Amino acid sequence: MMTQKTYIHIFKNNSNAIDELTEFLNTIGEHHKISKDIVLQIRLSLEELIVNIISYSYDDNKSHDIKLTIHVNKKNMTFLLIDDGKPFNPLEVEVKNIDIPLKDRPIGGMGIPLARTFMDKASYKHQKGFNQLTLTKVLS
Repeated sequence: MMTQKTYIHIFKNNSNAIDELTEFLNTIGEHHKISKDIVLQIRLSLEELIVNIISYSYDDNKSHDIKLTIHVNKKNMTFLLIDDGKPFNPLEVEVKNIDIPLKDRPIGGMGIPLARTFMDKASYKHQKGFNQLTLTKVLS
């Protein structure tokens, strides 16, 4: 029987979230002996998504919870990111200007496509006032 380990972290919608994310993912990566390259891809993906939630999801200055649940087994890692921000499906974001040289591109707009590139599977739903994004990264 394959064992699965579950980790949960609640981030607040503030500037500490990214440092917390980095530490959280590095600890899990070390514990499960996941390559640093894969941990970096995961971190960049989740960082982009969490920064977008913090930057664009809330119209108030209140504290909000962003919940990240991670399931790890030998074959893959699954990430469930839940927030109570405005409904937003990052999987529907159109990828534009991908063929334009980096120096000529407008700033922004590449984070979500980058996150989608690094992950192997993704799904989104908005349910009971919450955005729920599920991502899977194959490990073997």
